[in-house]
Amino acid sequence: MNGQGFQLPVYIVKSVYTSGHVADMAPLQLGIFDAKTYNVATGSGNGKEFFLAGGSPHTKDNISKFYKGMQDRKESAPFYGKDIEKFEKIFPTRARNEQWVIGWDGSSTSNTLKFYGNTTYKLKIRLFGEPIYALFNKSLEKIIPLYTGCVDDNDCSTGCVADPLGVKTQTKAWVKAINDNVELKEFGVKAVPIFSDYSATSASTHDYTLTISDDGSAEALQDVQRSYPTKTITRKSYSRGVSVYEMKAQASSPASFTSKAYSVYVSDCGACSTGTFTPAKDVYYVTRPISGSTDLDDGTARQTFADAVGTDYESQTNATIPTTDVNTTTNVITETAHGYVTGQKLTYDDGGSTAITGLTDNTDYYVIYVSANTFKLATSYANALAGTTIDISGTGNNAQTLTPVITATFLSKNSDGSGANVRLTIEAGSADLSPYLSDTVIKGDRIPAQCTTPSGTTTAWVEGAGNYVVTRTLKITICERDCATASSVTLAQIQNHLSSLQNAVVVTDITGNDDPCCKVFQAVQDSFPMTDEYCMSPDNAIFEDLPSFKDGIWGEVTTTEDYDADIKAGIRISVPFISKTFGDCSYDINERWDAEPIRMELSLYDEAFNPCDFSTVAHARRVVAPKWQKLSAAYVRHEYIVRNQHYFPYETWSTDPRDRDIIDNTALDQIKKNTYFVEYRLQYKDARDSHNFNQKQEHYAPRMFVEEGDLATQVALEAAIGAIASKWDVQLETVGASS
Repeated sequence: MNGQGFQLPVYIVKSVYTSGHVADMAPLQLGIFDAKTYNVATGSGNGKEFFLAGGSPHTKDNISKFYKGMQDRKESAPFYGKDIEKFEKIFPTRARNEQWVIGWDGSSTSNTLKFYGNTTYKLKIRLFGEPIYALFNKSLEKIIPLYTGCVDDNDCSTGCVADPLGVKTQTKAWVKAINDNVELKEFGVKAVPIFSDYSATSASTHDYTLTISDDGSAEALQDVQRSYPTKTITRKSYSRGVSVYEMKAQASSPASFTSKAYSVYVSDCGACSTGTFTPAKDVYYVTRPISGSTDLDDGTARQTFADAVGTDYESQTNATIPTTDVNTTTNVITETAHGYVTGQKLTYDDGGSTAITGLTDNTDYYVIYVSANTFKLATSYANALAGTTIDISGTGNNAQTLTPVITATFLSKNSDGSGANVRLTIEAGSADLSPYLSDTVIKGDRIPAQCTTPSGTTTAWVEGAGNYVVTRTLKITICERDCATASSVTLAQIQNHLSSLQNAVVVTDITGNDDPCCKVFQAVQDSFPMTDEYCMSPDNAIFEDLPSFKDGIWGEVTTTEDYDADIKAGIRISVPFISKTFGDCSYDINERWDAEPIRMELSLYDEAFNPCDFSTVAHARRVVAPKWQKLSAAYVRHEYIVRNQHYFPYETWSTDPRDRDIIDNTALDQIKKNTYFVEYRLQYKDARDSHNFNQKQEHYAPRMFVEEGDLATQVALEAAIGAIASKWDVQLETVGASS
């Protein structure tokens, strides 16, 4: 290749490595190194040739004898300081919906909508942009007409065209026509009326959500529902051991919920967000020959036998750590071909002499994998995953050992008395167990990692969106077929007839003296709660149907709106940014991730389809420009997976979550959904020797992604790389701004 450019490799950066040798990096650390010494490069150093390196994300080093070295560091192409061209920081942006207004928009310079009888008004809505072209291969155009209808001739000077009509009724009718259009509704187009006499209204009720850790089962849902027997509760979502429950339209906050413990398996696509985490285990079944004198008569004797088997296999896998293998400068312990994985539990034994300073005799510690022959120790599983190392300041003695923790369980005694069977469990990914003496060993299935959620935890419901309720008035007339006597229908009968409705209905008897055979009742009915205050009108609200009574049918009482020159009206129309997200188990790297919002154009036409004269009538205009989404989690996942699988040999991707578990591809765990990232790029020309056959240098721009909220890592990365780049007068440049 000759003079080409590559945006490789791609790094997810959780921390920055600021001192030491490249071999000692923790997972997902990033550093800039001197190509001659392989130590961290600094601004005060004399290095001229450099490379970037990232700690491997893998939790295991090999999955077969042909597929190993997975935890090796990820290095960029080397470069000379003089060939650094640019150091950039790119901020993320959130998608922003486009909004248009026709008519009055609240400003004194905008014209109000105005309507006349027997007239047709036409609004053309054009949707375009990548999300539309992907479905239709062209823009989508819809004409939304509004016909005002004929008015009473008494109000007309000529024909049935009256003076200006009331703007509220006609505006709401046009809004309803826009929102009811099937194709526009599919893309989330939404219209809301704007009136100059609008006044804010307080929410009648609120929706509440409860976020707790459980196993996502029907039983867990029922546990919540039983705590609130008179309420309707649904599970809104479940992901990685966390359920979100919803209780809608509550006038006040529900009482807090007290949870119980659940075991949540998180092997393929999850992680423990709260509670006690138990790593995945490999299972071995051991059959050991026994003699007739072996005591297996009771539970205690059987477990003693199992513990002895477990101890034999622990001694087979333990490692003696001489003082020469303990590095107090780097906190690294050396053990050739140790076979440990990050997070594996080891028991430290000081051998009856001086312990390693920083460790305690007969205490469990957790492995931080460094290389096939070296590792560090952490105080907890979580610290091991985070790369938080125990500081070692003394080397101990030559008899000290570290032993993998193996749990033994007695299973059964052979029917012929020739042997007994024991199950052994050890951290998943550890070196395989070999038969001890005359034992028979069979490797079984893996026990998935699981999270045991905390019990007795009290969690409060969180107030969410406000709900707005509007009313409508209806009337029913009930007449007796035989009018020999007055109607016997009572108000109590009507009220009882409507008592099963979900929303409030207030009924009154408005019977007059005009017809003794009939009774007239009026009902003021609440709508279903609406979450958008701007839609507060019976035209947009949803009501339950009131059931008929005897021969009477409920009819809505309508009022006629008179024209009021002081009321101005407009319609705000928006189209959302559509971003479909799926669970990690169903994630497909080949699916589209949309960064471009749907675009929109509005045009007003008269009855003959001529453009309106905007000097005298309302016109359409864009009031909020769209904004493209940049550096979302979906985008970063795509770039990280697609680009790196062609650059690094062990970043293979599979759509099958079980395959990803087998090949230890943890990309989805590293990049949290619904997060945004800051991107750094270091652009340079690669280092070429003089014997490169006169080929031009290739351009590289390694990409480094840091979570937007991780300011500490951003500062450290800028300092580490900036110290080198600035020596050749290259300063950090910023692109875009966070919003």
